[in-house]
Amino acid sequence: MSYAMVTVAGNGLALEGVPVYVFSESGSYLGLSNKTDSEGQVLFRLAAGAYKFRADHQGSQYWAEMNLSADQVTPVEISTGGGRFTFTVLSGETDPLVEVKCYVFSDSGSYLGIYKKTDENGQVTLICPTDITNFVSTIWAIRIGVMFTPCRTPSRISILLPIMKSRSQSKGCMKPAHPLKA
Repeated sequence: MSYAMVTVAGNGLALEGVPVYVFSESGSYLGLSNKTDSEGQVLFRLAAGAYKFRADHQGSQYWAEMNLSADQVTPVEISTGGGRFTFTVLSGETDPLVEVKCYVFSDSGSYLGIYKKTDENGQVTLICPTDITNFVSTIWAIRIGVMFTPCRTPSRISILLPIMKSRSQSKGCMKPAHPLKA
């Protein structure tokens, strides 16, 4: 027997809880899968031979192929690419907006289940797949910003949101002066 130690990482960071599937060399699913641990790893015990491994992460599939030798642990690396994206949400020039939910969507507009709230400085850092270019911030249950930027390398950006001082007549909540699109 042999072992495949599959490691799934995005932007060099281990990814926990990512499902990994094992396929034959010809691409037939072998009915073997498991989720990565806190170190982004999962171990499969297999007969010596050629295999394909697939990790499904944030709506995308990532593949690796490897030949396993008998009585050895063979490392298999699967990279999801991506990057760390940090941005700041401000009202006016210097006033941070705290607890603003920021969401990540695929290029096709599907929500990827990734969101965080801004901190006390109005900042949020998201780790995103390579092909993600849509970020949406919401405040007071109103969509106020869409950011179109590649998430290929660590990025930083500040979003200045001009918020009107009056309350909405229909909803009784603050409204942005206009949505941000970049």
